[in-house]
Amino acid sequence: MIKKICGILVISMIALSLYGCGGPRDVGSEGPKASDVTSSELSIESEKSGFSLKVVKNSDLSVYITDVEKSEEGYSFDLAFENRTNKPVKVDFLKVAVDGVMCDPYFQTTIDPISKSTDKLTWSKKDLERVGVSDLGQVDFTLQAYQEGDDVNKIVNEKFTIYPQGKNKAKLVTRQDQETDQVIADNENAKVVVTAAAMVKDLGYVVKVYAENKTDFDARLSVSEAVVNDVTLRPEFLEDIPAKRAGYYTLYFGVDVLRVLNIEQINSVILKTTMYNAKDINAAPLVQTDFNLKVK
Repeated sequence: MIKKICGILVISMIALSLYGCGGPRDVGSEGPKASDVTSSELSIESEKSGFSLKVVKNSDLSVYITDVEKSEEGYSFDLAFENRTNKPVKVDFLKVAVDGVMCDPYFQTTIDPISKSTDKLTWSKKDLERVGVSDLGQVDFTLQAYQEGDDVNKIVNEKFTIYPQGKNKAKLVTRQDQETDQVIADNENAKVVVTAAAMVKDLGYVVKVYAENKTDFDARLSVSEAVVNDVTLRPEFLEDIPAKRAGYYTLYFGVDVLRVLNIEQINSVILKTTMYNAKDINAAPLVQTDFNLKVK
């Protein structure tokens, strides 16, 4: 029963003015499938406001970046959309990385049929600094658009790399190793590091993880099992890391679960850690280890 409760309660929390033309239409079954992802690079060479960078323009949808704003609070892309279909269209920005580090603003918007709209894709300065990013030099994301109620047949399913200051000024963030790091794995394919672990009031036991995917394919990081003070828990920790990207993640052992188990102090933690090809689970894992966390 305790294991069942633990499996339920322990969770991970990580973490364009448009000028198209054409009449309304439905997207039929011949649209691109979710697996048909292409890739594009776009560079903003001018620092002047009022430009219009075309991200997407097809018979159904247009997406433009009309400005890049910097303020004391952070950065944002001003976005403009036009939906030329006769159904609402949802637009998602997924797997967003800034300067090579995952920093997802969790953006989704819906454009009404036969209409235009504007929105902002925003990153707070605090969130960027927390992952070592000081500027918007390179922004990577997957843009998906689909008619409401049909997320299989995509109007758009494409990876983009945007260089807000021009490609020549782009620079990826390189994390410096710290003396307090606990390295789970570091090989030619991946790097996984525990950067901090501590009991936090009202949260429970919190483990901070940095993970880097060095391969040319998307990878998935998993902690499928954890043994805490000789009690087995299943935290259901899964994070997707795009090719050549890195991210900071958080694994929680919730205060309610620890209370049920009468655990007031953490004496030992073993993390069953795996990183593998997200598209081929039968391939050899990039990382596979039962890692003994040094509890302080």
